[in-house]
Amino acid sequence: QTHSLITMVNFIFFKNADEYTDLPVRHNEDQMNSELAKHLPVEVNPHSFDSSHTKTHLLLQAHFSHAMLPCPDYATDTKTVLDQAIRICQAMLDVAAHHGWLVTALNITNLVQMVVQGRWIHDSSLLTLPNIELHHLHLFRYVILLSICSELQTAHISQVILSIHLVVINVIGKEEYKAVAPRFPKVKDEGWFLILGEVDKKELIALKRTGYVRNRNTVSVAFYTPETPGKCIYTLYLMSDSYLGMDQQYDIYLNIIPASTSAQVTTEVSDAISHLALK
Repeated sequence: QTHSLITMVNFIFFKNADEYTDLPVRHNEDQMNSELAKHLPVEVNPHSFDSSHTKTHLLLQAHFSHAMLPCPDYATDTKTVLDQAIRICQAMLDVAAHHGWLVTALNITNLVQMVVQGRWIHDSSLLTLPNIELHHLHLFRYVILLSICSELQTAHISQVILSIHLVVINVIGKEEYKAVAPRFPKVKDEGWFLILGEVDKKELIALKRTGYVRNRNTVSVAFYTPETPGKCIYTLYLMSDSYLGMDQQYDIYLNIIPASTSAQVTTEVSDAISHLALK
């Protein structure tokens, strides 16, 4: 997963994003880029330190790594890079959904989380909590973050509605809906991506965005069952657009029965997943 995300970072921010073409590379910043690159995990082309895209790539890495920047101008440039990054990722997510690319959609969602939190995907998710550092991690045993259950309702023909009930516990006030993201330059509301896919085929079936949850929300995701009768497994991913480590995954077991004389398809769901709960 880390390798896939690094490849995506290279693709988006290093090579192909026109949004970063005009990021300034000031006098002597090619030398500063070269020095900064020595302290970052992902190698870049050593002959491109005068490139705006290479500088963007390094600023993203520094953001994820909490690396020290060489001068105040780099902090200002990082804000510009982060602001564009969310829009680029949202556009790429739309493209992935259009083409049904499940793995790509999951990787892009993880990348959004990394951008907002300023962490690598392999960092402990507990480090996103305020004032928590590496030496605090041994104090934690478990954290209850969210409760979710879902039930599948049958519909006409082959279309099915997946009804997902999102429940937030320990809500104190309106500010609880703001993402805790001290390394992101803007105030951001929490949000969620609901991604339904078929893992074996790496196919994205449906994608739905939803905003922050006011105590409890019900989100409906419509999708079409396979045309071929038989059993199959779809997987529902509930992924935060703000936090690392809160993603959930649930398998949904379907048994597609041949169409009846009324030309309807009945979709049966295993009792084992009729009520899903995160504990």
